[in-house]
Amino acid sequence: MNELITFDKELFLYLNSKHTPWLDPIMSFLSSYFGLAVIALCILIYTMYRCKEWKWSVAVFVSLTVATTNLINNIVKIIIARPRPIHEDAFSDIIHAIEKYDAAYSFFSAHSSTALALAVFAALAAKSRCFTAIVLLWGLGVAYSRIYVGKHYPLDVIVGILFGSIMAFVGYKLFNYYKKKH
Repeated sequence: MNELITFDKELFLYLNSKHTPWLDPIMSFLSSYFGLAVIALCILIYTMYRCKEWKWSVAVFVSLTVATTNLINNIVKIIIARPRPIHEDAFSDIIHAIEKYDAAYSFFSAHSSTALALAVFAALAAKSRCFTAIVLLWGLGVAYSRIYVGKHYPLDVIVGILFGSIMAFVGYKLFNYYKKKH
């Protein structure tokens, strides 16, 4: 386990060092709650549009899926209590940290799990290849931005991506079950 943590930290330092000034504002926007909310609202509206007769039901199921993902994530963060990279004294002069220090824990990334839960559910519901590509790229961009801004280790992000995707599949299955019953 120590080898995995060491590798995770080394990979974080490598990925976080790959920054450029022109990318900072983009990653900062992708990583912000405001950016997440604006894009999420656009994704939800388009998904509702594509699911015409089930638009309100899809909105409820997407929202419940994302909320449940976030709730479970926050419980896990409290249990695991892994400090963020910006909390590591050894990294203080090394990492490229765009966002400010905060007291939240690192494992696993809520931004990654939330973005992927929304993106995968919306992609499944909207059934559009172009939309699927766009929302998945957005979700993965949000996930990578968490490493870029110095808030998460790669393992936090990978687990967030996997967990969010699994939650999306479960939420979508429940949505389809609901549609069959009504």
